Amino acid sequence: MKIVVMITLLLSDADVLFTFASFEPYSQEGFVLGPILISIFTFVYLLGTHLGNLQTRKFCKKLSQNIECGMYHYRDGSTIMIDDVRGKNEDEFRQFMVTNGLGDKFYQERSNFIRNIVKWKHSVPFFRMARFGWMADIPAGDFAGILNANALYSFTMGFIQFGCTLYYMFGTASSGEPQINMIILTSLTVSTLSLVLSLVNLAVAFPKSLNELEKKAILEEQRQKALDQMCAPHILQLRKACVREVAQFYGQAGKTDTILQIMQRYEDEIQKFIEGTRKIEEKKSKLSEGPVIGGPSSV
Repeated sequence: MKIVVMITLLLSDADVLFTFASFEPYSQEGFVLGPILISIFTFVYLLGTHLGNLQTRKFCKKLSQNIECGMYHYRDGSTIMIDDVRGKNEDEFRQFMVTNGLGDKFYQERSNFIRNIVKWKHSVPFFRMARFGWMADIPAGDFAGILNANALYSFTMGFIQFGCTLYYMFGTASSGEPQINMIILTSLTVSTLSLVLSLVNLAVAFPKSLNELEKKAILEEQRQKALDQMCAPHILQLRKACVREVAQFYGQAGKTDTILQIMQRYEDEIQKFIEGTRKIEEKKSKLSEGPVIGGPSSV
């Protein structure tokens, strides 16, 4: 996924760079309409980004409405109240709901919004490269936002630049031969690749798929934490028993192998207990369709 993100960022930012770099050959040929149209649709792109960014607030508002209707409950069965989440942003909402065993509800609701969310950090050229380019693992939600921003650019400024480059190459040529300029040719190539990426995004619905991947990763992390908490008391007792058993051999020559054997026996018992507990909880989770180990079977 990291490679796809980097390709998307490079194509998107290169598209912006060569779009505005094309103003120079346009001006040399007296093609004033091109820069004017691109400038107009730059504002259209920024407006679309602003409207897409507002979807995040609608998403949090939708979650708040669900809470006001009493749809979400804590693990002990008590109802979550609106005062418990008042003023939370998307990241805080996600952490709150995942922590309380409602991660599946959060991602289920977000799947309805994620294809229409574009945040400023996903939309501002070059800043997004600095923001995400160094990350080893890009959050799936941010990847979806970057793809959405690329699609918005392609269907606003991208189409206009595509038409302007074709007009420059064929409409302004006096000899009848296509007018070749490296900036224009590069801009046409990058715009085409960016447009293809946007069309693939629309066809495959990457954002929704990525939302599911992020959901699975977060819920698996929660399951692991719950499993660790469940196993911790018994593991602590086993480790104490191990210490008591080996204590009698401390300071005795030739008992090193015996101590190691005892420690290995207890370690094997701990691993066996963890694996057995994991299998039992996985069966319970499948039977009850509970999203998180130890959580309620339904909300």
